[in-house]
Amino acid sequence: MNTFQWNKPKKWLETVTKIIIKLWGNDFIEGLKRNNVTPNLFNDDWLNTILPPNEIVPHSISPLEYFAMAVKSNWSHIKVFHACRVKDIADYYSKGIVFSSIEDLDRLVLQTLQPYVNEQILTQIVLLMHNHYNENDERVFASLDKHHLQLFCSHHLEYGSEYLLCSIMLLKNFGLSIQPILASFKGSSETIPTIFECDIPIKSFYHKNLLEISRILLTEGCKMILWEEYYPPSRRTGFGIKTNIEPAWIKNHFHPNLNIEQKLIPPVWLDTSLCV
Repeated sequence: MNTFQWNKPKKWLETVTKIIIKLWGNDFIEGLKRNNVTPNLFNDDWLNTILPPNEIVPHSISPLEYFAMAVKSNWSHIKVFHACRVKDIADYYSKGIVFSSIEDLDRLVLQTLQPYVNEQILTQIVLLMHNHYNENDERVFASLDKHHLQLFCSHHLEYGSEYLLCSIMLLKNFGLSIQPILASFKGSSETIPTIFECDIPIKSFYHKNLLEISRILLTEGCKMILWEEYYPPSRRTGFGIKTNIEPAWIKNHFHPNLNIEQKLIPPVWLDTSLCV
């Protein structure tokens, strides 16, 4: 089993460099340094600076697609980390990690907010969330880097659900204080903040997820090549997995220390103008 591991940058950078040279030759590396290109995780245009369209083989697919095919053939598994709040650890090892449907998420929101909010406001909160979230967003959130979860996604550990946290933040629209609700999570002993370490077979990823992972590897790898140093943990090593994580894929778990003073950062899909 050949598993990709983010926390072994020297090893995976060697593989990424070999893939780049095999696909596009040493000219790619030289062009990267010569043009002083800044790889951009959110826009692939920087690739076109180095790779003119007539140099991409085969012509029918993008450079990223081409790179993703090579990633799939070089690693059998990818190590990812999933953060959540857990009542029964053994339940995860027997049932796996299952993504929640919108109905499940709505049920969680109603159950959590009913002691604090009247039914009319609850209904409006649910409708607002539905405007910014749909079935395509149903997924298990994971990250290549466990430190990323603690530094930038600790809301999964502190509150258990990004969807729930955003619903709570929207209460500010109605002049309600969210602090009592947030404090109830941090003072709760019913659930334990937990990070699960999982080795997922690369063939089990949906194509979209594999492209996300490949984009992270190519972008971060090129930054390391360009600056000749191991780039510090990226803020963007997270992605959504559109499949359940099987019990056999869960290899370990641990309970991290939380930075309870961390600023709450809404996800990109939530219209922050709603969170006044």
